[in-house]
Amino acid sequence: MPLKREVPVPAPPLDADALEVISDALDTSHKSSEGAIEDINEAFKQIPKEQLEHAAAVCRDMGNEAVKAGRHEEAAEHYTSVLAAKPYDHEVLCNRALCYLHLGETIGGERMDEYFQLALHDTALAVQLKPDWPKGLYRFGCALMKTKKWKESAAVFTKVCELEPDNVEASGRLIQARETLQMVLNVERVNDPHWMHKPAPEKTELQKRAEAAQAKNDEAMTGLREELGKSEFDFALLERTMTKSEKWYTDSTMVKALASHLMAHSAILAPRSELEALLDSARTDAYAEVIRQAVPLLVPRGQSGVVLHLGSAMGLLPLLSMEAGANKVYVCEPHGFLAKLAHAAVQRHTLIAFEKDHWSRLPMSLGLSERVKQAGSIAFRAGQYERAIALYTEALPPTDAKPELKVNLLANRALCYLKLGEFESALADGHAAVRCVPDFGKGYYRMAQALAQLGRLREARLRLQDVLRVSKLGKNADASNLLAELEGKADFTPAPAAAAAKGRGAQAARRALIREDRAQRMTVDEVNSQLVARCEHFSVLHRPYDGLRMHHELHAKPDLVLCHNIDFSLLGQGLVLAINQLKKEECVRKDTTILPAAARVWAMGVQVLTDPGLPVDMQPVERVMWSPQLRQVDMDDVLYRRVLRPLTKPVTALTFDFRAASTLIKREERYEIEMDVIADGRCNAIVFWYELHMGSHGLLTSSPVAAAVPGATRLSIGQALHFVPLKQVHVGDSLPVIASHNRTRLHFAHRDMPPPAPRRGLVVQSQLEVSLDGHLNRTFAAALRKAIFSHPKHKGVLTLHVGAGIGTLSIVAAAARPDCSDHVVACEKSADLIGVAEACARHNEVSARISFLQKDARNLRAHEELSRKADILLLECIDHTLIGDGILHYVQHLRQGFTTASVRILPAAGVMKGMLVEMRTGELHGVDMTMADAYRWSKEVRPIHLERKEDAYVQMSDVFDIFVFDFADARVEQQIEELEVICSRDGIVSALVIWFDLILDEEIVISTSPFGDPSRTLGLGQGITYLQPAECRVKRGATVPLVAATNGSELAFTINEDKLTRKSEVETMRTTRFDPRWEGARANLDDAWKKILTNLSYNPKELKLMQDAVMRFAAQPVPFGITPIVAERCALTFLSD
Repeated sequence: MPLKREVPVPAPPLDADALEVISDALDTSHKSSEGAIEDINEAFKQIPKEQLEHAAAVCRDMGNEAVKAGRHEEAAEHYTSVLAAKPYDHEVLCNRALCYLHLGETIGGERMDEYFQLALHDTALAVQLKPDWPKGLYRFGCALMKTKKWKESAAVFTKVCELEPDNVEASGRLIQARETLQMVLNVERVNDPHWMHKPAPEKTELQKRAEAAQAKNDEAMTGLREELGKSEFDFALLERTMTKSEKWYTDSTMVKALASHLMAHSAILAPRSELEALLDSARTDAYAEVIRQAVPLLVPRGQSGVVLHLGSAMGLLPLLSMEAGANKVYVCEPHGFLAKLAHAAVQRHTLIAFEKDHWSRLPMSLGLSERVKQAGSIAFRAGQYERAIALYTEALPPTDAKPELKVNLLANRALCYLKLGEFESALADGHAAVRCVPDFGKGYYRMAQALAQLGRLREARLRLQDVLRVSKLGKNADASNLLAELEGKADFTPAPAAAAAKGRGAQAARRALIREDRAQRMTVDEVNSQLVARCEHFSVLHRPYDGLRMHHELHAKPDLVLCHNIDFSLLGQGLVLAINQLKKEECVRKDTTILPAAARVWAMGVQVLTDPGLPVDMQPVERVMWSPQLRQVDMDDVLYRRVLRPLTKPVTALTFDFRAASTLIKREERYEIEMDVIADGRCNAIVFWYELHMGSHGLLTSSPVAAAVPGATRLSIGQALHFVPLKQVHVGDSLPVIASHNRTRLHFAHRDMPPPAPRRGLVVQSQLEVSLDGHLNRTFAAALRKAIFSHPKHKGVLTLHVGAGIGTLSIVAAAARPDCSDHVVACEKSADLIGVAEACARHNEVSARISFLQKDARNLRAHEELSRKADILLLECIDHTLIGDGILHYVQHLRQGFTTASVRILPAAGVMKGMLVEMRTGELHGVDMTMADAYRWSKEVRPIHLERKEDAYVQMSDVFDIFVFDFADARVEQQIEELEVICSRDGIVSALVIWFDLILDEEIVISTSPFGDPSRTLGLGQGITYLQPAECRVKRGATVPLVAATNGSELAFTINEDKLTRKSEVETMRTTRFDPRWEGARANLDDAWKKILTNLSYNPKELKLMQDAVMRFAAQPVPFGITPIVAERCALTFLSD
């Protein structure tokens, strides 16, 4: 235990001579820096040692207090004072380095690197003074990371982990440094096409130790993950009611940390989910119409006009309530990003409306200057040059607070002067622009244009050379063209223009246009007070839905409660909890209108068919058809029309009365219902949907088209699927089912069957959908059989199947020629899927002809697991990007020694295609929702089904080829394609949609194109990536310079700004591409999850508690603020191998 530092007793006061020396030393006026330092050092010699120690101790304490208060700049000054007396105090050096690191992170800008370098200097000295001090090494590693010395930081953190094996922070930093180092090396490799042929550099002793430590850590983490995957889900949890006050939750720090992580993950996903719900036009239009009809009637009926929204709708619906006449609008939103976005949307809309109403009286702020500049540009394009000059003049900021705006305004006004023939004025504006920003190329160019018109050609050529000097790479097409035009010409005196008199008249007219009524404008304080007064009518409550209380969050009882916190399962976002809380806390009156006023749930027994689209019996797949969560399905979709087979008539299962005058909805209500069976089959699931009664405003339903009530508005949210134990049913029978709910989810069970036993082996819905894609399976099977039959019968064919999944194509290959000695080696990494595949092979009596291996195909052992080289290489490792699952890596590896020279590869090739699209939110019901587009962005190529979103995008170009992959000789290497894409219409290019044509052989080609026949389009869908660095406004016929790059598994697409000239018809927009706080929080989730797993590896006793908690969260996520999809993803880690 470290000893407590004692503060020395102060020495007697200094004598007068010493004080005079110190005062003189501290007076640095009229001294050089070297002289001042010498005087200060000499002065310190006059101070007794006791005084120095006391002063240093006091400064150290003051620094520590400043750090605790977050005043890092002040703390750094105090620590500097300590180091003046004790320059080799390693602890103070380390503390000052911490301050510098914080300052670098918070201040940013040009001084960021300076602070990080100071931190690096202090920590390096501290480590030199005390080499084996873990705290100093940790700070040293942090400073190295901030200065982007990834390799050195990884080595330092390795040493910290060796000194302190339980240091979780150092372990996390080590992982982060290594991953970043690997990413940097990958980028270098992508930029160097010969990286594969270069010998690896020799490893240092420290690197070897670091790799050994990492290998040991990886081994421990692998063992931990294997232990995690042994969990089982108890279905009894589905019917329990859980709260945060239970002992299993309150007594475990690890469990609460996991809950916080999952809540954060839910908050990250919430904006994108909310945007998708907002873009459901039927749902949004229905709620908007209800608001327009109901809100204006509140005040005339004698009510106060208070509206409460449960759910933010990104601020859209609450804004519509304000515009409809509500006096006060409350918004309850449990997710932080959505709450902030709703608040920002209201502020932005209020500001825009205020500007429209008080345009002529607003003070000329920087924001308004931008808008006036835009108005000037519109006038310029319309040929109204006098009006444009007036607007540009009014928009000019009075100071150089924002030089970029000022110089652009001057350059634009100079162009207007050139158009009007007022060349002296244009020259003056160009000169003012370059005086403000010396390297502003457009200012020099405007000067050159004006000088050329004034006959001063020599000066014009000098200014054009200045343009080239400040231009990127010394290139500017306009300047070069004008310079060539003026080359060799002599100065001349222009004819006296009648423009002088014309100019004087124009200037007089212009002065009348320019507003000089600054005294009539509102002050900033007046504007702020009015804006605050408007926004006071709107309150965003960042609270759980069941956390609202009267006189705490709500200060007035609402007259209207609008509940749009409704998902496909009805209760999955806490609808019942919220309404019960409002009634229990007496937050609503008896006459308060709650919409929806009631809900009716319809249910129907179905059989989820294991039909892969081939004559193969895949009944054992039913063992992985379960989930702790409800699954979202669309019975009108091509896949589910084939896979979901209705067995009973729909019946009313449950009803909910949400009206304010009704009683609280009880916990764990259970109802026995009878379903009339209309088809023989094996009932293994219940599909349900609901109807929402909006009072006198109509009916909303999530039903499939065939079951929709006439006149009801259909939501495109889909239906919910609940797996139940398998039961055989026959036509004419009655299927008895128990329908229940625990206020957060609906539950169905067969009345005469016991609950299922605990299960494991969870498979995500997307994997099952791809496995049951009939068109994919049929075409692959046709090409596979064709390849097999092309070999002579006397020689058995060996097929190597990579990414076998549930084994459908392995069974097809094994059964193709039963009289031949063909064999299949099927590789699949998932133990759950390989178990199903083996059972399916036994069910189809071909198990003796298939060897199933649970492993990555790149780890195959040539003679032990693959008796000879494969004749056919079958690859099912394909995702929506074609290469994201590593197909190129598999092909390159397996061609080297695992396949014959004449191997048939299926698929044989792939062609990646793309098109530019405009995909923006724009205005919804008169409200500008452009801010929401920042939450569409993703650094990855995200999957999308464009054929289901015909109204959500505008095609901006024809389809073009991007990459061609011939798998017979494809390699994992850098590919860069520079494309010139011609736009087919005016608009904004915001994203690139990609898909691929898969060439199986010379005759069979399949595609993921969004334009094909839906029944013949692969279920993988397309990929979408939002272009960097920004969206582009384009004109028809414009060429977008697009750079496409891949390293064999990842894709990157950017717009080549170097090819965008000043007169280009492609203009990059300044709108925010994404919310950096949201993206940063999303990136930190992986680190947080790794820390949780690392802590588990150090605390094995917590493992059982964690497994139990994950199962509880999977069963009942809503009470803990977790969204169901996040809970299921977490459970997947614990329920699958």
